[in-house]
Amino acid sequence: MDRQIISNSQGICIMSMFLIGTSIVLEVAKNAKQDAWISIALGIIMSLPMIVVYSKLLNNFPEKDLYDIFQYVFGKKIGKVISVLFIWYVFHLGALVIRVFSEFVNVVSLPETPQSIFAIFLGLLCIWTVKSGIEVLGRLAMFFLPLIMVITIIIITLLYTNSHFINLKPILYNNTKQVLLGAFSSFSFPFTQSIIFTTVFHSLRNKKKIFKVFLKALLISGIFLLLSSINNVVVLGSQTTTDLYFPNLHPQER
Repeated sequence: MDRQIISNSQGICIMSMFLIGTSIVLEVAKNAKQDAWISIALGIIMSLPMIVVYSKLLNNFPEKDLYDIFQYVFGKKIGKVISVLFIWYVFHLGALVIRVFSEFVNVVSLPETPQSIFAIFLGLLCIWTVKSGIEVLGRLAMFFLPLIMVITIIIITLLYTNSHFINLKPILYNNTKQVLLGAFSSFSFPFTQSIIFTTVFHSLRNKKKIFKVFLKALLISGIFLLLSSINNVVVLGSQTTTDLYFPNLHPQER
C-alpha cells in the first residue's frame, strides 16, 4: 500500500478541527465564568511547551510515528504494551466524542430519535473516513474549517446587537484559583489531546516545519474557542453560560 502524504496546510486544518471538536459544543473552562477567556488564553500558553516536545520527538525520529518510537525506545514487547494502552486511550476519547455529539443532536434536534441510532451512524461514518485515508481527511478538513470560521463570524456579527460587554466584568472577580483551574481544564481538554497527531504527522510533506503545524493549529483552535467563550458570556451572561450544558444552542441566541 502506498504511503499517503498530506500538506502542512491540511495537517493544520485537521488538527484545528480536532481541537475545536466537541469543545465548541460543551464550552471550555466555563466554571471560570466571565473569566473563562482568561483561562483559555492561559491554557494556550501552557500548551506551548507541550507542542515543542511533540515536534522535537517527531524531528528526532524522522519517518517514525509514535508507535514506532515506542518500540524503538522501549523494545518490541514493552513498546507494544504501551502502544495498546495508547490505542485504548484513543478509542476511549473517540467514544466520548461520539457520545457528546449523539447527545447533542438528540437534545437539540431529534429528541424522539434514540441516541444510539445517531451514535451508530456517526461511528460508521468515522470508520469509512479512516478507511479512506489521511489524504481524504485532509481535503475534508481544508473544505470545512474555513466554512465553519465564516459561519461563526456571521453568527457573532448577527448577535452583536444582543451583546452586553458589561457581562465580562468584573475581571478576576472570582478567586484566582478558579481561573487557574479553568486554565488547567482547557489545557487538558482539548489542547493536550493533540498528542494523537504524533501518530499521523509523519505523513506531512514538509517535516521540517512540524512545530509550525502544531503551533498554527493550536492558535487557530485556541482563538476560535476564546471568541466563542466571550460571545457566550456577553450574550447570555456568565451564570446562564455556566448552567447550560450546550450554551451555544440556547434559544436566546437565535
